[in-house]
Amino acid sequence: MNMLSEEHYKEYFYKLTYGSVYEGATLNEMHLILKVYEEIEDYLACEGINKALGEISVMKLSEFIEKIKYINGRLSN
Repeated sequence: MNMLSEEHYKEYFYKLTYGSVYEGATLNEMHLILKVYEEIEDYLACEGINKALGEISVMKLSEFIEKIKYINGRLSN
C-alpha cells in the first residue's frame, strides 16, 4: 500500500469511528471492535480507530457535534 492510500485507509476508520459513535455505538463497543482489528493485525485501521477514540474520550458534547458536522461536510465535498 502506498503512503497516500495508507493515509486514506486510516482516515476511513477514523471517520467511521466518529460516525459509529454518533449513530449510538458506545466507546466500549468501539474498543471491542479495535481489539478485533488488533487481533487480525490491521494496524492501519487501529491507528484510525485509536485516533478517533482518543479525541472522542476527552471531548465535550458540543465539540463532538461540531467535529461530526466538519467530517460530514468534508465527506459531501
